[in-house]
Amino acid sequence: MTADRVLCTAAEKKHLGSAADAVDMESFATLSAALRNNLPALALRVVSDRCDEELPVDIDRTLDERGRVKIGGVVKYLASHPLQLPALIRLGRHSRTAAEALAQFLETFIQELSSREQGWPPRELQEAAAQ
Repeated sequence: MTADRVLCTAAEKKHLGSAADAVDMESFATLSAALRNNLPALALRVVSDRCDEELPVDIDRTLDERGRVKIGGVVKYLASHPLQLPALIRLGRHSRTAAEALAQFLETFIQELSSREQGWPPRELQEAAAQ
């Protein structure tokens, strides 16, 4: 399922959770553009926040339009909401774990595709790596 904004509260997530296992904001638009242009596409997503967890920050103040953390926004937010620091750290850890899992999957997936398509890595290199 897709949403046009970040779902910040557990109640919002629970409401949409009755219709979907996960909600994201970008995949539908990306896949639709690929379909319009007759391009193959695949969306792989990882989840960094659970449906029963509130997001500990005002996302609009702490992330830029590309989803990167705005340090100034985080500092300002924490100055007025210091008790949210543990939850913010937990969200950061979950996000990092999710990103690492996606990167590991993609590395393995790409290696497998490369091996099937190009016969890569060559047998000699495989044998050298095994030693």
